[in-house]
Amino acid sequence: MNDFKKYFLNMGMAVTFVAAMIFPLAANFTLIRYGRFAENLRICDRTHFFGLTINNAGLFIPMFTGFPAATILGTELKSGYYQYIVMRRSKVKYIVRTLIMTMLAGGVGTALPGITTAVVSMFAKPYTGNEVYTSILALGWLEKYCSLWNGNVAILIYIFTMFIFGCVWGIFALIFSVLFRNVYITLVAPFFTTFLIQIVFNEAHLEKYSPMNMFGAECFSIPSMSFAMVYEAVLAAAFSVIYVLVAERRLDNG
Repeated sequence: MNDFKKYFLNMGMAVTFVAAMIFPLAANFTLIRYGRFAENLRICDRTHFFGLTINNAGLFIPMFTGFPAATILGTELKSGYYQYIVMRRSKVKYIVRTLIMTMLAGGVGTALPGITTAVVSMFAKPYTGNEVYTSILALGWLEKYCSLWNGNVAILIYIFTMFIFGCVWGIFALIFSVLFRNVYITLVAPFFTTFLIQIVFNEAHLEKYSPMNMFGAECFSIPSMSFAMVYEAVLAAAFSVIYVLVAERRLDNG
């Protein structure tokens, strides 16, 4: 219970929640500015509105991975509080528990913008497949899910992929928390890394291997959900190994 409070009921998660509440409006700022937000909701079906909203500000989604909990370890290392925790438990338990809780908190934090956007999209029309345009979620492997439950199944799967993305890159942020103990570096590391990879991979025509394309409106560049899950599993395993190695060394050296 104490771990749940530390990783899920903290200031970082509160900031993430507030940012997620604002996200659907911020992503559609231009429409709101010109008074076309409500009109766009009436025109779009919910899958198209959802996909466009995430796509408009999807570049910033990686920043949600580190806010909830990735900075906690760095703070404990910097203050020396980790020593008391290790004395009560063990070094191995501390490292593993920090990894798991940070990963889950990162997943929840990253899924929150998707959840708030999904709530707003409920005011749009249900997906029927008879629209005059093609929904952005129907451009790839999510197409077969768009017709299920008025498009809500596709949206739920989309949010699930956001959750997995957050879990994986939450570990990445955790690595930076151990190495630098700097809150700002930890928070921006996933954003800058995924942004640079996106640019390089797009130029090299390797879009399906870009981390950002494992979710969001760009998901049509990957062949299937299974491809995305295997990709994320490999990244999660690699990041976890790196984290355990650097954390163990940091705890030994103080």
